[in-house]
Amino acid sequence: MLASHGDVFRDYAARVPRFLPRMSGWKNVDLLEVPPRAVVTTFLDACFFLAAIPLAEVFEQLQHNGIIPVLIRLP
Repeated sequence: MLASHGDVFRDYAARVPRFLPRMSGWKNVDLLEVPPRAVVTTFLDACFFLAAIPLAEVFEQLQHNGIIPVLIRLP
């Protein structure tokens, strides 16, 4: 990264902690502007993962009723 981006990356690496967050770097603002498109995108991403829960239940019921085979049983 340093070879590709030079001083820009060096400045970034100096500002951002590597492993643990540095709370002294937190900047609170009076007004936070969030683009509606970002909210919709995040909501749709969350819906995709939340839809996995009922889908897993459907597969469990199909296996329990013998409609689809159980390939692996975990203890």
